[in-house]
Amino acid sequence: MKKLLKWIFIGMFAITAIAMIATIFMSDEEKADLSFNEVVKKFEKAESEYDVSDVFGKLNVLASENPSLQSKVDSLYELKQQFVIEATKRGINNNQYDAWYYSRDFITKALKAPSTAKFAKYGESKVSYDFDKEIYHVEMWVDAQNSFGTMLRKTYHVQIKRNIDIDNNETWSLIDMKE
Repeated sequence: MKKLLKWIFIGMFAITAIAMIATIFMSDEEKADLSFNEVVKKFEKAESEYDVSDVFGKLNVLASENPSLQSKVDSLYELKQQFVIEATKRGINNNQYDAWYYSRDFITKALKAPSTAKFAKYGESKVSYDFDKEIYHVEMWVDAQNSFGTMLRKTYHVQIKRNIDIDNNETWSLIDMKE
C-alpha cells in the first residue's frame, strides 16, 4: 500500500512538473489565452453586475497587454449585456447589491481582525428595502478571528441608507448594526 501511495504521489508530482515546464515554453500569446480563459471562468461564476464589471476590468488589462485578445474581449460585451438582462429578470438590483457591499465595509470596521474576514456571498445574504424609511436591511454572516485568534461565524443585521447629494454623488450611511 505504501508503494502504491508513493507511486501515486510521484505521478502527481511529475504531471505538475510537466505542466509547469510547459508554461515556460508557451508563447506570450498562449499565456495570454490561458489568462483570458481563467478570467472568463470567473465571468461564468459571476453573481452580480459588480462581479461582471470586475471581470471586464481584468479582461481589458489583459487586452491592453496583448492586443490579439481585444477581439475576444469585444465579443464578450454581448454576453455582458445578456447578464445584465438576466440579473434584472432575477431581481438583482444594483442598489441592493451596493447596500450589501457597503454593509461589508461597516462590518469590517467592527471586527477585531478585519484581514481575516470571509463574508457570505451576495446570493447567500438577505437584502431588502424599506420604502417607508428608505433604508436597506442586510443580513449576512462573516467568518473572522476573534481577539484570541479563533475563527468564529457571526451573523450581522445591518440597516444602511443610500444618500445622493446635489451633485449626484452617492454615499452610504450606517443606521444600525447588530450581531
